[in-house]
Amino acid sequence: MNTEDFYALIPEAIGQIEYIAKTAAPSETAIQNIAGQISSQNFGSYLANYALTRGSGNVPLDPADAFAKFRRDAMKDAEELVCAPKQFSMYVQIGQQESIEKISRVESSPNFVRWVDERLVALIRTAK
Repeated sequence: MNTEDFYALIPEAIGQIEYIAKTAAPSETAIQNIAGQISSQNFGSYLANYALTRGSGNVPLDPADAFAKFRRDAMKDAEELVCAPKQFSMYVQIGQQESIEKISRVESSPNFVRWVDERLVALIRTAK
């Protein structure tokens, strides 16, 4: 069987469906590590700029204030990066009850967000 058979909903055709789900909540340590890397990079750039502009009076923040700001921003960025929903896929077979149950299990997960092609999933459920 080929992909066209799957999209034509021919019984027993096998194909892939995709969905968006949240990933498991990361540990606080993982978020702290990523935030540390982000803030170090940003602070390193700030220090280089600070060294070059110190005498000109154009320094926007005191180094201690800059570090605190970079750390706050890095924590927010790290949480968004690590906790962002991701796309997953799975194979199903047209007309197979086990595949319909598999679709229902994915939807019942608390991490499930949505199907990439909701219309196709609805058609797979009703195909005989």
